[in-house]
Amino acid sequence: MSRRTVALVAALGAGLLAGCSDDEPAPGPGTSAPDASGPAHPSSRPSGSASPSGEPSQAPSPSSQPSPSGEPSSSGSAPGAGEALAWEEAVRRAEGLVADLPVEQLAGQVIVAGYEGTGPRGAEALVRDGFGGVIAFSANVPQDVTALAEVNAAVQRAQAESGRDWPAVIGVDQEGGPVQRLGEPVTQFPAGMAHGAADDADLSREVARHSGEQLRALGFTMVFAPDADVTVGPQDPTIGVRSPGSDPQRVAQVAGALVQGYRQAGIVPVAKHFPGHGGLTTDSHEGLPATDASVEELGAHDLVPFSALAEHDVPVMVGHIAVTALDDLPATLSARTTGLLRDAAGPDVLVVTDALNMGALDAAEESTGTDRSVAALAAGSDLLLMPPDPQAARAAVVEAVAEGALPEERLRDAASHVVAASLQVGAESPGAVSDGGVSDGGVPASGAGRALADRLAAAALTSLGETCDPAVLSAGDVVRVVGGTEEQRGALGEALDAAGLSVSAQGDTVLRIVDGGDYAAGQVEDGQMPGDTSSGPQGGGAPRAADVALSLDVPYGLEGVDAPVELAAFGDTAAHLRAVAGALVGEVTPAGTLPVPLGDRQVGSACD
Repeated sequence: MSRRTVALVAALGAGLLAGCSDDEPAPGPGTSAPDASGPAHPSSRPSGSASPSGEPSQAPSPSSQPSPSGEPSSSGSAPGAGEALAWEEAVRRAEGLVADLPVEQLAGQVIVAGYEGTGPRGAEALVRDGFGGVIAFSANVPQDVTALAEVNAAVQRAQAESGRDWPAVIGVDQEGGPVQRLGEPVTQFPAGMAHGAADDADLSREVARHSGEQLRALGFTMVFAPDADVTVGPQDPTIGVRSPGSDPQRVAQVAGALVQGYRQAGIVPVAKHFPGHGGLTTDSHEGLPATDASVEELGAHDLVPFSALAEHDVPVMVGHIAVTALDDLPATLSARTTGLLRDAAGPDVLVVTDALNMGALDAAEESTGTDRSVAALAAGSDLLLMPPDPQAARAAVVEAVAEGALPEERLRDAASHVVAASLQVGAESPGAVSDGGVSDGGVPASGAGRALADRLAAAALTSLGETCDPAVLSAGDVVRVVGGTEEQRGALGEALDAAGLSVSAQGDTVLRIVDGGDYAAGQVEDGQMPGDTSSGPQGGGAPRAADVALSLDVPYGLEGVDAPVELAAFGDTAAHLRAVAGALVGEVTPAGTLPVPLGDRQVGSACD
């Protein structure tokens, strides 16, 4: 275990002992931090203060903390053009910037809200009203994606006019694969499991840099990525292909490379979802997932990537996950669970909540009577993401401070860390990227990044069948595509056609898309090819023979399929489909290895 993991396991042990005490109830949302019998969380984290474990915090040396861009950058006074700072320097400056802000402004500063519409009005109104920033979803994306540059510029103008001399947070979920809010011309990259299958840190870093540069060109300052969850396999219905894999060390390597790439692009990454969502069977959008893993199990598995990232001051998103060894609260509202993160990552790490409008928090808020935003701040989170009603959340925080339920210093500390993250946004102006990621107008260029996405898809494509070389077809061959969804069959047909193949219901070669996972829409839908009556291993029917079996999401559906050629693509983006078609005609060599076990084949396996 790394030093950070050992520290985290020790903290877990302390919390476990405290949580098992018959005399001491587990701290509830909005309550003060536990006493010395459990992992304490300080109400504030000024530079040089004691860490949650009671030891003096040691600021990392500047030489050990490269700037997000990886090189010195010029300073600028306008929001969006701030100097790229090492984290400890950014925190020091931010503390000075928020020192004289009144409580209401502090309360607004820690809230990043969702907005309505595809134009600038809703987003800039929130920032003009004093909120710390906004997050964009697919519903906010104009038909012309590049128009987001003007929306985000309007947000930063509103930020400057509000008197705040630092960038507003403008965030987006753009992980790749099934979780990316922005469509073309923003490059559609594969998801985390493809990175795990490729197992190429340099390539992952390059992909993240390109993606980050495109986001910066559109005016985004924060990306809620990478996913650092360790999946447990078919029992993981929520994260799936978003996770780099089931080997904690491989996940840590992928997440670390992605973080480096984002930082080189000048955008702030946020790793998620602490303490790990990959082993849970409940979707936190609907209910509260809970892990009953032991201290040793958590330390050796789910927490390994977060411990590795903690060495580099990476902001972390806390998930709505209960660690029952400590208490029954969502981690977002648990001082003990958030305290574990502080002990591992240091007292100054920026802690971001998962979206506060998710169903996992409903029961806790109802049972305690404490507003979820107040409870999250009291537990140790800094940035409150998407409270259901941002105005009501701000009012609740102000009231909690006035009544003494939330120390003002805790709120001021949270605000300083949100501002510090904004001060780390790279100094590069929109359009100043390294590899053709944007057009002359400073927005993503059409088709930019396609070659890079193709490289990742080919590096991830894994051959698993008896025929190790999948080049079993030639130009003019007729293929019958069955299984999958109508959309997948259509898109794959286009890729096969572009590779010189024909697709027909009477094709001699049967290519079966096997059932995969939730994100790949792995359930076979209406519109099956004629004669395709089975839905594969996970659909209840017996697996049918095929010449080529293909998984377009998690690879578990390949188990038990009777096909000489088996390909795991780990996604169904256009790049994945081009790689599959290219492999079948000998133009692409699958280079991936399994990032998860498949039957008796272990992580790192490929074709025998």
